[in-house]
Amino acid sequence: MKTYQDVLESIFTNLNDRILERWSSGKDASPGFWRTGEVPALHPTKSEWKYGHWLANGELEDRLLGQIAVLLQADQTRVGLFLPKQIIEKYQLHYYPSLQDDISCANDGKPCQIIRHIGADILFDYHLPESVFSAQWLLTCTKDDAALAMTQNHLAWRVLHIWNSAMRCILSCRVNFLSAIIYSNNQIPSEVAEECKITIYDVYPMDGGTWLSMVGFDLQGLQDLDEAKKKETLQSIQDELGRMVPEDHFVVQLLEEKSNEK
Repeated sequence: MKTYQDVLESIFTNLNDRILERWSSGKDASPGFWRTGEVPALHPTKSEWKYGHWLANGELEDRLLGQIAVLLQADQTRVGLFLPKQIIEKYQLHYYPSLQDDISCANDGKPCQIIRHIGADILFDYHLPESVFSAQWLLTCTKDDAALAMTQNHLAWRVLHIWNSAMRCILSCRVNFLSAIIYSNNQIPSEVAEECKITIYDVYPMDGGTWLSMVGFDLQGLQDLDEAKKKETLQSIQDELGRMVPEDHFVVQLLEEKSNEK
């Protein structure tokens, strides 16, 4: 029979392992579900597991960190998401209707119970009322490995889902990164956009059956590239799209360019 501290250690060890697996593989567990590029990786940090506390950081941009915390207490399990106010205010300009409101609904589509300004961050506090976090269930976990596995899986899924959802909201309005237009014969498949780290902002059908996609790329060091290197990067993305969807035809151009493609 396990102690309650054993249960907590097992749950948080599993959470760390799931996070390592998620970003070491380079792929989301739900390919094609999202329409934005690669989500910033989470990095678990030292925390007091024996008290039911778990913590991880993720670098968003310009060395600004987001943070996600778990307080695992019987009947009062919560996930707290800390995001820099600077990030929210910056991207709210490109988001409709409200970036903060959509992040608030990242868990289950309903606004989180608490939104609080704490220093330079905004805290989004999500309550997890599911039965797998009840006192009775957690007590069962001390003697039932199947019950423990369910709690492990559920918490890992919740944490990754909240982080993914919030980051996708932010990524979808990163228009200050390299923006481009993609012309194609068909809409870009969502799983292809995910694989190529393309954020799709808008899609328009054009005359003659062509599709125009307004996209952005969040690639390391992209802002520092000169025009020639940017075009070279876009050409490599165009080549990769052609490799992944050989039956289609893609033309990728910088947003400010004019195209004669129809």
